[in-house]
Amino acid sequence: MPQGSIDWLEIPASDLDASPKFYEKVFGWKIMRDDKWPDFPMFKDAGGKMSGGFSKQAKPNTEPGILLYITVDDIDAALAKVKANKGTPVQKKTTISEEVGWWASFKDPGGNTMGLFQTVKR
Repeated sequence: MPQGSIDWLEIPASDLDASPKFYEKVFGWKIMRDDKWPDFPMFKDAGGKMSGGFSKQAKPNTEPGILLYITVDDIDAALAKVKANKGTPVQKKTTISEEVGWWASFKDPGGNTMGLFQTVKR
């Protein structure tokens, strides 16, 4: 994916069975479950272009929210740009897996939390 592309999103869910079923039924999303991540149902949108997952939330969010991940070539450089432009790094570069890549997060100047994703170069 090119730099700046939206790569992944997570939808907060208090019920990891009901929420995926809702999106499957309402929007035709394909729901997938992986034995590696049994508590993280994933989806592909109806067009097969956007994918993401449902993240378990202990308490319901007081405001609706979706965590978008933006693809970057270098997370450390992106976090430096975030800081230089009045954003706040929240989660430093963290390994997802050796096969997948890394993630990090930040708050934008408006207080919205966004994710960053860097893929493993193949």
